[in-house]
Amino acid sequence: MTRPLDQIDAEHDRAMAAIDLAVRELMERIVPLGEGPARSALMQNALDLIATRRDLAAQHIADVANSAEIQDAILRLQHVTAELQAEAQRLRGATDIVGAASKLVSQAKQVVPAIKAILPNAATAAVAANATATAAPTGPSA
Repeated sequence: MTRPLDQIDAEHDRAMAAIDLAVRELMERIVPLGEGPARSALMQNALDLIATRRDLAAQHIADVANSAEIQDAILRLQHVTAELQAEAQRLRGATDIVGAASKLVSQAKQVVPAIKAILPNAATAAVAANATATAAPTGPSA
């Protein structure tokens, strides 16, 4: 079953690819034109598409950050971190230091999976979206 976040990513990627294609197509048509109103109009259209691409990337970052999936993962991480902090505090007064340290290690090991639940899906997508938003599509190299 496809997760909602995966669907958002897929649609975002499709939209970005379509915009990139349109910008490249416009650039190919702009290059041979001499100065004049047709070139100016096509150039403005290309710039508008690039601005739309940037807005789409920003919206994608917001969608990912505000998704229920990410919010749930953050809550799990906060819970695991709170438990880890509590175990660390208990270690200070523990008479069975080996048992307390072992429990602390067990709690600490839960932090990594909680972070992985957030990072591979959200942060990677957000970083990729941000990278594509800041890299303007290139026109023909001719």
